[in-house]
Amino acid sequence: VAYLRASNYNHVRDAVFRNFNDAGVLDYMKNNGDTTPPAGVVGLSNLGNTCFLNSSLQCLSNTIPLTDYFLGYDYRKEINTDNFLGTGGKLVTAYAELMKEMWLYNNNNRVKKPLPFKMSLSRFAPQFGGTRQHDAQELLGYLLDGIHEDLNRVKQRPYIEDKDCDGTNDEADAVDAWKNYLCRNKSLIVDLFQGQFRNTCQCD
Repeated sequence: VAYLRASNYNHVRDAVFRNFNDAGVLDYMKNNGDTTPPAGVVGLSNLGNTCFLNSSLQCLSNTIPLTDYFLGYDYRKEINTDNFLGTGGKLVTAYAELMKEMWLYNNNNRVKKPLPFKMSLSRFAPQFGGTRQHDAQELLGYLLDGIHEDLNRVKQRPYIEDKDCDGTNDEADAVDAWKNYLCRNKSLIVDLFQGQFRNTCQCD
């Protein structure tokens, strides 16, 4: 249902192009043409056995609406420093700096070392510390949730009691559940990555 969307991405995209145009980025990219490698085409060096980290970061980096948000939109004004579930904006700031390094500060160096980001990540999620292999899905889950909490536009979450559903009206129950969720969670991460699914378990 359209009115249940947490926000509209159009204002972010408009701000990105305005900022890029004001900074001359669009003219620079146009004038360099094919002589300049495409923006964002950057490798990430392994810090031990951290391919799980690099592959996850590359996936997020190439989620263009998300990257647009961090490159050309002032995400800092949306940081929720009071959210005890977040990191006070430290994790999202580290991620934003890495995206800028990958997309804007190439300096002819097509391979970046994501060490500052990994150190920030490990500070809040020590399970990803060290140089050992980890599960990419677990990392993505933590990272997206951490960015969401750092950017959650809801400053004071209301208490909402869960409704008991008897299965007679799943569509209405789903709308109510999503509406209640958005009362407590609003961020670009919700807009781009979150939703609902229905699961049925049948025992024979």
